Amino acid sequence: YGRKRSKFYKDCIKKWQKSHKEEMRAHNKLNKAIKRNLIKKPSTCSQCGRDGRISGHHPNYKKALEVIWLCGSCHKIKHEQNKT
Repeated sequence: YGRKRSKFYKDCIKKWQKSHKEEMRAHNKLNKAIKRNLIKKPSTCSQCGRDGRISGHHPNYKKALEVIWLCGSCHKIKHEQNKT
């Protein structure tokens, strides 16, 4: 796929961002708080305790700084649970 795949991926991300403004505001607010050291991002998953790449899961996007810190696997499971 090379360059075409990269452009397609970027286009998909931009489309998602435009249609999910509330989520983007929450992500941006959280990232700014982390950069300003207002919130400390842990190095382990709060669900399974795994080390590595951890991201914040927003149970409620209106409360942007209230997140659950999860690894990729637990984050995916959490989103699957929310769909049902």
